[in-house]
Formats: sequence, C-alpha cells, structure tokens
Amino acid sequence: MRVVAVIALVLTLVSWGAPRAQADDACAGMEAYEHDLLEASRAYGQWLIDELFRERDLATFSATEWREAAKHAEEMHTGLKAITPPKGVAEWHTLQIDASGLQSSFALSAANIGYLTAAMAMQEQFADIEDRREVTKTAAIDACPAFAEVYETWDALDQDPATPVASPTP
Repeated sequence: MRVVAVIALVLTLVSWGAPRAQADDACAGMEAYEHDLLEASRAYGQWLIDELFRERDLATFSATEWREAAKHAEEMHTGLKAITPPKGVAEWHTLQIDASGLQSSFALSAANIGYLTAAMAMQEQFADIEDRREVTKTAAIDACPAFAEVYETWDALDQDPATPVASPTP
C-alpha cells in the first residue's frame, strides 16, 4: 500500500512539473532569439523611422526610395531566415519571415509599377499576414509567456516614435 502511495505521489509531482518543463523547452534560447530578432530588423526599422514617420504620403516615394525600402526589407528577410527561434514561437517567427518577404516584394513592385498598383495587387497577401498576426502572437505567448516582452519590443519597432504610447491607468 505504501509503495502505491509513493508511486502516486511521484506521478503527481512529475505531472505538476510537466507544463513548466514544456514551457521551458518552448522558451529555450529566448534571450539570444530576442537579440538576433532585433539585430535582423535594425536597418529596416531605422529606415521606417527615417522615411515613413516623416508623415509623407507613400504615393510620393520615388522608385529609388522604394528600392531602398526593398533592400532593407530583404536584409531583414534574410536575417530572419537565418535565425532558429525557440520552439514555442516558431509559427510567429515564420509569419515574420513571410511578412518581411512580402514587404520586400511590395517595395520592389511599388518601384516598378507604382505604389497604388502594387498595393491593389498585393492586398490579399497583406490581409493574409494580418489574419495570421494575432493568432500566431497569442499561440507564441501561450506556449512561452516570456515571449510577451519580446513581442512588445518587436511591435514597438514600427510605431512612430513621436506618437505617445498610452500607459495603463493605476
């Protein structure tokens, strides 16, 4: 009887530790991942700040400016593809690869056929990215709660630095 009780206790303790072990496994390498993720997006993020946040109408960008955007988006795309994300954020990371590839393709198209034509031609692809964004973010945070902070930093990269961010009310 005591052996059965001890076995039951051990199994209970092991099962309590399983979700934590799974989360740890899903988050393994998160600090290095955050560094690599931000480094891969640095040049494109700086271009966004320098160019897009000057309140210019995107339709006024020249073909040269769109090629510059494509170059930075492609650099980010290449950098993201070289990163191995933690298991728990792999689907979200794949979405970022898809999005940066689309941004690069869009910018090249805008340089070649014009902004509005490129926007119309690619609107379904952008809608697909948007549809997947919240789902993959939520799944990544559920699998790896530590990813929430990484996501906040990542999400802030494409925010206008002049726009105040609302702080939570106490």
